[in-house]
Amino acid sequence: PPAELLFAGRSMSVKKAVIGVVVVLIVAVAAILIVPSVINWNTYKPRLIAMAEDATGRRLAVDGDLGLTILPSPALSMVDVRLSNAPGGSADSMIALERLEVEIALWPLLRREIRVRTVRLIKPVVDLEILADGTPNWIFQAANDDGPGTEGGADTPGDETGALAGVSLEKFEIEDGTLVFRNASTGTEERIERLSAELSAAALASGPYVAKGSLTVRGLPLEFDLSVGDLAAPGSIPVSAEFVVERAGVAAVFAGQISAPSPDARVRGSFELSGEDLRVAGAV
Repeated sequence: PPAELLFAGRSMSVKKAVIGVVVVLIVAVAAILIVPSVINWNTYKPRLIAMAEDATGRRLAVDGDLGLTILPSPALSMVDVRLSNAPGGSADSMIALERLEVEIALWPLLRREIRVRTVRLIKPVVDLEILADGTPNWIFQAANDDGPGTEGGADTPGDETGALAGVSLEKFEIEDGTLVFRNASTGTEERIERLSAELSAAALASGPYVAKGSLTVRGLPLEFDLSVGDLAAPGSIPVSAEFVVERAGVAAVFAGQISAPSPDARVRGSFELSGEDLRVAGAV
């Protein structure tokens, strides 16, 4: 009958439409999976380097490969990365690392939330220095800035805090890092070597922050466990720190509070030092 033929025709059309949608979805997913792997992302290095230099006012060099993946999570990797030092600095690079890896959660990103799953620094070397004129080398100035306090100058701390308010960091890993601190006016230098640590922050701008790892300072290997409470919470901020020199059986533990995250903050709490040979603590 005509009615049955009409129903069959419509059913066939629906089936073709469904098959077409499925094919389009399969092609789209395949493109998302395959295309990033065949693109030579190194061609985008000049653009990325230019953006970093505009933001910091320093030269960025990426001598190795640049990699990018979309699934299962957006991830960026860079090999042999160097950020130049401030003029007058002792070292050529303020930051140099063998490899940088960053992974961001996909679904929160679709909701305009930034949840950083992992930031991994492999063999980083960070040189912090107070220059001869008293200026710290970790103060950056964007390439198009006229300087603090001028129109178009650097952002205020409040602006930076607002930009980071919605960013969470699940894991920040450092593998075999080196931290150097120099003071050009006094000629002093301190080094932290073999630094391996894992840090996390519920919110980058306000915490809470947790860090745990190991390092070597003045030839002594030690382990540490640090935590800082929510900086945005009302009242005092809880702080705890534990350092252990296992080889000498020495432990230093602090538990207390800080009044506010400011230069004139007041800290109160209890400090305990114990061990078999406390002269080790004096050496550190």
